[in-house]
Amino acid sequence: MNYLIRYLTLFLLLLFSCLVGRIGISQEPTVSIADFAEAKDWSALAKRIDDAAASKPQADGMTALHWAVYHQHANAVDLLLANKADVNAQTRYGVTPLSIVCSLGDAAILRKLLDAGAQVNAKMPSGETPLMIAAKTGNADSVRQLIAGGAKVNENGRNDQTALMWAAAEGSFDAVSALIDGGADLNATSNAGFTAMMFAAREGRLEVAKRLVEAGVDVNAVMKPKKSGGRVPRSGTSALIMAIESRHFELAMFLVEQGANVNDQRSGFAPLHAIVSVRKPNWGEGPDGDPRRRGSGNMTSMQFIQAIIDAGADVNLTLKKGKSGKAFLNHTGATPLVLAGKTADIELIKLLVAEGADPLKGNADGCTPLMACAGIGVRAVGEEAGLEPEVIETLKYLISLGADVNTVDKNKETAMHGAGYRNFPKVVEFLTAQGADPDKWNHKNRSGWTPVMIAQGHRPGSFKPSPETVAAMQAAIDAKAKQSGAAERRDSLVGTTKLVLEEGAGEGPAWHPEHGLFFSGPAGITRLSPDGKTELFLPDAGSNGLLFDNNGKLLICQPKTRRVSRMDIATKKLEVLTDSFEGNKYNSPNDIMVDSKGRIYFSDPRYGQRNDMQIVDDAGRTVEGVYRIDTDGSVSRIITHEVDRPNGVLVTPDDRYLFVADNHNNTVGAERKLWRFDLKADGTVDAASKKLILDWKTGRGPDGMAIDDHGTLYVAGGRNEANLPSETATEFKGGVYVLSQSGERLNFIAIPRDEVTNCSFGGPNRKTLYITAGGTLWSAEVTVPQR
Repeated sequence: MNYLIRYLTLFLLLLFSCLVGRIGISQEPTVSIADFAEAKDWSALAKRIDDAAASKPQADGMTALHWAVYHQHANAVDLLLANKADVNAQTRYGVTPLSIVCSLGDAAILRKLLDAGAQVNAKMPSGETPLMIAAKTGNADSVRQLIAGGAKVNENGRNDQTALMWAAAEGSFDAVSALIDGGADLNATSNAGFTAMMFAAREGRLEVAKRLVEAGVDVNAVMKPKKSGGRVPRSGTSALIMAIESRHFELAMFLVEQGANVNDQRSGFAPLHAIVSVRKPNWGEGPDGDPRRRGSGNMTSMQFIQAIIDAGADVNLTLKKGKSGKAFLNHTGATPLVLAGKTADIELIKLLVAEGADPLKGNADGCTPLMACAGIGVRAVGEEAGLEPEVIETLKYLISLGADVNTVDKNKETAMHGAGYRNFPKVVEFLTAQGADPDKWNHKNRSGWTPVMIAQGHRPGSFKPSPETVAAMQAAIDAKAKQSGAAERRDSLVGTTKLVLEEGAGEGPAWHPEHGLFFSGPAGITRLSPDGKTELFLPDAGSNGLLFDNNGKLLICQPKTRRVSRMDIATKKLEVLTDSFEGNKYNSPNDIMVDSKGRIYFSDPRYGQRNDMQIVDDAGRTVEGVYRIDTDGSVSRIITHEVDRPNGVLVTPDDRYLFVADNHNNTVGAERKLWRFDLKADGTVDAASKKLILDWKTGRGPDGMAIDDHGTLYVAGGRNEANLPSETATEFKGGVYVLSQSGERLNFIAIPRDEVTNCSFGGPNRKTLYITAGGTLWSAEVTVPQR
């Protein structure tokens, strides 16, 4: 029953409202006097005003008094105040009539509001007080009235900023003076470490800076931020450094004239160091790549530099501290010239040299201005100062002053490493023409990167390879090898070959620096200890190729079980890495290699019986391929039919090339060749780059390989006695063929035993080449090691 009565009542009310509408009864919408004030209809406002309506707000909280102040209508303000309008009314955003008048700088209306009881210290939700707003506007009369009315001069708002800071940042000289006269704290500090002087220095407010100095501000005071990170300035930044970094050179010079220390480096940079990046900033993301500040005044940066040098700035001053780390240019010990070298600022460099700067002096790591110019410390390719023509011009000048293109610093880096960081192929060519020697620069730095590897993308930050730079470096390496390397390597053997073991060594020699040599044989994997003792390490391993990976674990090709495994030699725990591809068993994994990223490559030929081969291509043909195991365990085939029967595999230390031995010895007329492929950054090969390195023709073809620190190849192959009809022994005798990477035959290590299968560097200095041949183990001493 109650529900029925309720619904009936609602129905009757609805019906009544409809009838009212039909017979013309209507109500006018309510219009507040705030609406009249917004529309500047002052006569209507005067007719409708009363004490109750004077403070009635609009939906957003704006009252008639807000609008009267906003329109600066003094009479309306008087009328509203006389009718008891709420002088402290706030909008939903916390805006009061007083905050509005302070933003307008109308001192007369401000006086009326203060006399009516406006709360002089009321803060907006964002923390601003009326005094801060007036200070920013710059009306000194308003500032004085607020202070006289009880405004707290040193009240802070958001981020601990004060009214004096606001006035200084805006360059409101009169407001600054009024605040100082009113007792403003000259040394108050924001969360970010800014004082009023720091704001003036950042914004280039010279007259304000003069007023602050006159009031007693210490020109050598420095910032001490209460927080860090983001765009917060460095702790220890002075007003002089702030002005320099903001390109306000006349203001900076004023500070110098007032006693600012021109060699102060509490921020990490002295003035001469700081101005380097000001003249030629980086470009890109983050504060370091912000657009260059416009600055102020008529003084140029070069005029300012000359002026502070005349004022005592030390052109050879070295920084006491600074950022360093992987691929960073170490600022510790850096002179202004080192930093100017990095930006290739030849105009600044010439001025510094003319004033006595040492063009050869490096930083604490020994990185010279020339090396910095070449690119040491460049981390963001294409985003850092110094275009390629500028770099070359600067390098020419530094070389004319005696700079050495072959200097190696404490990080084992050279100018050529720098060219790799910049990805500048013409700089590589220029350095080469100036005598940069591959024997001096073609080595790994402390991070494990050669210049070629850096140009291939091995660097902190984004991966940005430069094939052109890689090619320029490789051309320099090849030219040096052709010019002088061949003669050196032809005389590389310092002793004769020596028989180490007469039996048991069939394949896969692999050296461990602590545990000695491991190799495969009929009985399993044998270990030859550094003191010459042998032990059967892993019986019945069914192994062939062996190799220690980058973590010291033994990689094992096991053709009998058709798998690739990995072993921790301390525990002898065996882990199967892969035993099939796309659900099909491998043929007989043969040889194995690891690149600098830890990716594993192995060959999978089939010698002998072929009726159980499971891996076929889309056309149903059997595949003898080369595979890659990535660090996540996934397996990819990178060579399918590009090589007839792949055997030995080798990746160069810079990951540039993959060499594959094509060893089809048991068939008359079949391939016996060594091939080279360009290896891409993702671990795949460029099939179009396939290049023949050496053809063994009708002799026994290539097998396992090794490479020394100069990039020279050592390839097992050949026969001493023919194995007719498939293998002759006339041109290619059994032994190790020493080759350049382009295929030049540099040397030959004869082994008086057939079936020369593989070789590997070992020994205390990695200068002993161990060679397996027909079950025997041989050694040969060489001058160039493999690290």
